[in-house]
Amino acid sequence: MNIKTIFDNTQRNVQVFTNNNKLNFFFFGCWNQNLQATSDIINNINNENLSQFGVVCGDNVYPTKTNDVKISQLSDIQNGFNVLNIFNGDIYLGLGNHEVDSTEPCRALFDEKENTGKKLFMPNNYYSIDVVYQTTNELLSKIIMIDTNVFESNTCYGTYDVIAETNMLEWLNNELLSCENITPIITGHYPLFFFKYNKDTSTHDFQFNYTTEKLFDILLNYKKPVFYLCADIHNYQHIITSNITQHIVGTGGAQQDKICEVDNVFTLPFSYVDKQQPFIVVKCQQKYGHLLIDIENNIVTGEFKESSITVEIKEKNKTKNKTKNVINDVA
Repeated sequence: MNIKTIFDNTQRNVQVFTNNNKLNFFFFGCWNQNLQATSDIINNINNENLSQFGVVCGDNVYPTKTNDVKISQLSDIQNGFNVLNIFNGDIYLGLGNHEVDSTEPCRALFDEKENTGKKLFMPNNYYSIDVVYQTTNELLSKIIMIDTNVFESNTCYGTYDVIAETNMLEWLNNELLSCENITPIITGHYPLFFFKYNKDTSTHDFQFNYTTEKLFDILLNYKKPVFYLCADIHNYQHIITSNITQHIVGTGGAQQDKICEVDNVFTLPFSYVDKQQPFIVVKCQQKYGHLLIDIENNIVTGEFKESSITVEIKEKNKTKNKTKNVINDVA
């Protein structure tokens, strides 16, 4: 079983039509552990009655590990998807790293794909969503969903494949070319940069993610404003640099990573090779919840909406991605 047997590689775009020239949708990732929290999030979204659809960008299941064997239970996937189906609309699914790290290659990914349909959609490992205003046939928004697993080698995809990575990034560049009159929204599981708690020093380190460096370069060189929505880190972080506004929303119900709460905007000086620009930290929160995206007159904003469910903290905080320590102790 491999990715080519699960997806039809020819389907890379989905069209969503709306009768409203103002668009709202929700986003989160890292869920399907505390389903009470996920249920509360979905119920809050329904009560808001604003989101026309949702985007959930992995991890959609967490495998259990026994004697070095990782198994993603089909029942966990089905129970989680039943919670997502509470939403009063369609949800578009992306992939996290736990979809592709089970011992049986791509089994979790296959089971997820087999259990979509009706209101849950996963047409490919990376694809775009064109939101079209039906009255004028105008493109209101383009959501470009990247598969950040392609940047790695320890997945069910097999060894690192430079051709697969090149094909995805060329596709991304072509998608960006069609966003001349709108602000593109990119989604992917891994963040470009983030805070991570360092249990050895009891500080919060700011780190650049070298795993997604090529994606960062493309978005930075795009020059025009771009939103990047992601997860993987299990908390909420809103950080801006240059033309890139990044929201980390790993708040869908997985046990959370420890984070210092930040509610006052401050700037980090950051020099990374030839990339010389400050990073503006807007907000960090240790809460379950979702991001509500609002698009009106091509102005894109994101607001984090908290769940009332008490957060569970992970006992261990591991940084799996290649990173560079930049600053300590921001608390």
